Amino acid sequence: NWYSYYEMVSNSIIYNQNEILSYTINFENYTGGAHGSHTYTNHVLNLRTGNPIHEEDIFVENYQENLSQILISHIVKQRDVENAKDLENIGYFSIEEIFPNGNFLIEKEGIVYTFNEYEIAAYAVGPTQVCLPYKEISHLLKKDSPISKLIIK
Repeated sequence: NWYSYYEMVSNSIIYNQNEILSYTINFENYTGGAHGSHTYTNHVLNLRTGNPIHEEDIFVENYQENLSQILISHIVKQRDVENAKDLENIGYFSIEEIFPNGNFLIEKEGIVYTFNEYEIAAYAVGPTQVCLPYKEISHLLKKDSPISKLIIK
């Protein structure tokens, strides 16, 4: 009974349409201490080619700064705070360090970014998921990307 360490891995298919497969791998473990660890790793595949889809495949050049601002504004809304700086008062680290991390999913309505524990916020905040609707980020998306048919005009 004293040896209560564990490790679990599971996965979930989030989206499987339009020749795109998005899935998440959930890794949990506990090796002693105050709490366990949880990590969500997202993957997106182009089913036509069998290749992974990366940010560079779907976004125009130099998208990072603009996308960072959109991510931050969505987190502000989700956490119901007045402004981005207030995020730091509820457990988020420096807002200047919030940027696209490559850990995203493609869904019907938009692109969902996942930030794991300790990535942009304290453990107590938990993981942060941010859905960016296509209509809000269409100006940053390549017109000929593997997800272009999902973008609502």
